[in-house]
This record gives sequence, structure tokens and C-alpha cells, in this order.
Amino acid sequence: MSAVLRDGGLGAFLHYIYRLSEERFSADALAFTDEARGRLRFDIAAYLQWVESEMANRLRVIRKVSPRGGAARKPFQAELALLRGLGIVGGYRPGVGLVINWPEFQDALEFGRSSQYFN
Repeated sequence: MSAVLRDGGLGAFLHYIYRLSEERFSADALAFTDEARGRLRFDIAAYLQWVESEMANRLRVIRKVSPRGGAARKPFQAELALLRGLGIVGGYRPGVGLVINWPEFQDALEFGRSSQYFN
């Protein structure tokens, strides 16, 4: 698990999402949020599109390619599915965006470091 996080660049991926979200929500705490029937609703699709656009166009840390046949994949679909399965990310919250479980992420990295001595 640690190798996937380190070598797969998922630590940097989470860092960029966190920093972009902090920047955006400090300027507008209700960005990507609307009210429906008296409840706040977070627009996950718009949020992920924005994160993908920022990473590709402003930060230039990812490269977007043209879709090839079939249905277009949602932004970060595979990455988030893996991180969700590891318990590192959860849902989404207004004013926060993607909820990242940093202690779980750190534990996963430390487990990988300590277990390398037992192989």
C-alpha cells in the first residue's frame, strides 16, 4: 500500500487537491454549493472538474488527453476509488471539498517504511 501511495504519486495528488481546495474555500466558503429545499448541496462534479482544470491549466501537474471511444471517464475516478478503498479519502463537504484522512495516509506511509525491514 505504501508503494502505491509513494511511487504512484498519490501523496502529491492529495497535496495539490488540499492546497487548491484551501485556496478556493478561503476565498469563498460556499463555492460549488447551492441550496435545495433548505439544505446545502455540494456539487461534486463541478468541484472535480475545477480541480482537474486547475491541475492541468494553472499548475500544469497533469496532462489532459482527448477521450478515445466509449464514455468519458469522470475526473480522477480511478485515483479516488483507490484512495477511498484504502480509507484515505471520504466524502465531500461544503467549505472543505474532498475530505482527506491525513492520519490514515501517514499511517499507510509509515507502515510501508517499517515493513521494508522485515522482508
